[in-house]
Amino acid sequence: MNREIAIFAAGCFWGVQYYFDQVPGVTKTEVGYIGGKAENPSYEQVSYEETGHAEAVKITYDPDAVIAGSLDADAMQGAGEQRTELYKDGTAKEQAESVTPQRAVSNGGVGGSADKQAAALQVLLLQFFRMHDPTQMNRQGPDVGRQYRTAIFYLDGKQKATAQKIIDKLNREKFNGKIVTALEEAGKFWPAEEYHQKFTEKTGRGACHIDYAPV
Repeated sequence: MNREIAIFAAGCFWGVQYYFDQVPGVTKTEVGYIGGKAENPSYEQVSYEETGHAEAVKITYDPDAVIAGSLDADAMQGAGEQRTELYKDGTAKEQAESVTPQRAVSNGGVGGSADKQAAALQVLLLQFFRMHDPTQMNRQGPDVGRQYRTAIFYLDGKQKATAQKIIDKLNREKFNGKIVTALEEAGKFWPAEEYHQKFTEKTGRGACHIDYAPV
């Protein structure tokens, strides 16, 4: 079974982890700190000191299962149907299926393993941009500070290129050039304290205000 890694920061990591735990094909998530210079930082340091770290989620996923899960959701919508998605600002926008990565897969547009990895990452990136507001600089809702920045921590050039492609597309079609999500090369990921892991699942607190839905 194939395994790939993606690392996203989108505000408080509790809700981000809870959201991605619901995405088909995601096999493991871990919250932690990345993007700064402090060694083995604590939650208190990241929260109250200038460590440079972001609260982030390390996602382990099976590309084939991510694509299959997205295709299953796609089939339920009906061929050629336009999907209406309710974004967080409360406005409904039409999203044509022809632009989704799963449509490219079903049309035979994805062949080799590298293409599958890119298509699966696109699904996760679309979920990432769906579940938070990427136009807010260094904050998400009431959480303010650089540790809550929106960022994609890429592991290689292919991940960076795929992420930039999605950012450019969404800037044209949805966000009018206002995305402030940073593309940062991934350094060492420091796992957060155990009580932060699966925090929302364990406590019922800290969930994102937007529910999971397929993209």
